[in-house]
Amino acid sequence: MKRATSFFCFSIASSYSYAFIGHTSAPRLQNSNVKIHEQSAETNAFDFEDALFLERFKRRVSSRSEQTPKEFVTALLSTLLTPHKPAANWGYEYLYTSSTEKWQYVLRRSVGASNSTEEDLIFHSLASSMERENQQFGILVGMGVDDGSSAPIANISRTDNIPESHGQKEYYMIEFPYDTLDYHDGTAWVECRLRNKQTDLLLVVIGWSLQHSGDRWLVDGMDWQDFREKYRPGIGREEWERICG
Repeated sequence: MKRATSFFCFSIASSYSYAFIGHTSAPRLQNSNVKIHEQSAETNAFDFEDALFLERFKRRVSSRSEQTPKEFVTALLSTLLTPHKPAANWGYEYLYTSSTEKWQYVLRRSVGASNSTEEDLIFHSLASSMERENQQFGILVGMGVDDGSSAPIANISRTDNIPESHGQKEYYMIEFPYDTLDYHDGTAWVECRLRNKQTDLLLVVIGWSLQHSGDRWLVDGMDWQDFREKYRPGIGREEWERICG
């Protein structure tokens, strides 16, 4: 079989204003300052706990060693479906770090980023591109099936305040029609199909070129064929960077 290829003040009163306010106001200023310090400490504690949770989450994800190619693809699609949980742009970070250097280059090129671009900016740019309206890859990142059979999901807010309806329930089913093609050289190819969960209509066929590195699989290429009427169903294959960018 031919291999499929390609395709994130409070300003303290100055001595002048202090003199104008008067000595009697000094205790009030001190109390306010204490409250500010208390609030700052609470905020720092929250940020620390949030960062600690994210770090534990990353370790738990990265510890999923010896996944099969199908398990890897399923985990990747599941993470992309809620791209801003547990943190903003986390799904795009997961995609980027789960890719080979070759596919990372494709992702950077798709959003006009250079090799020296900071990764956080790359993740943010991927989010801006994939989450815009009428974007055929939006189906992967919680934007709905976008096939005319149901109302589209509202745009994603790139903060932690994501609408409760967004990404909480999968709107497509993942189907693996064939066994994984393992080349026994550290590479593999697997096909998955996304079907509308309500109508069972075929939406997209994705061929994943994978490469094994260490104890995990990485994305090395993606072959995308769209069957939604809105995106010229079944006519050839579009390269990722031509549509994502």
